[in-house]
Amino acid sequence: MVASNRPVDHRPSTGGIAAALRKAILKSGLTHYCIAKKARVGGAKCSPSQLDRFMSGERSLSLECADLIVSALQLEVNLKP
Repeated sequence: MVASNRPVDHRPSTGGIAAALRKAILKSGLTHYCIAKKARVGGAKCSPSQLDRFMSGERSLSLECADLIVSALQLEVNLKP
């Protein structure tokens, strides 16, 4: 495997599930702290810093964290074949 010298692009993608989730988070008008607090279920949680990095495109979210956010924002996920 050869390492690339190209800089890593941290800009959020413009399509797909991640982009739709970012759009819903922005549209909610809630702070990342508020969303993270609502997304805590049992021992599972998403931190405000995870959301900050996800929103800036620096990282992705685990499916567990994304699921918690979807529930916290009372979103509906519709996957079509």
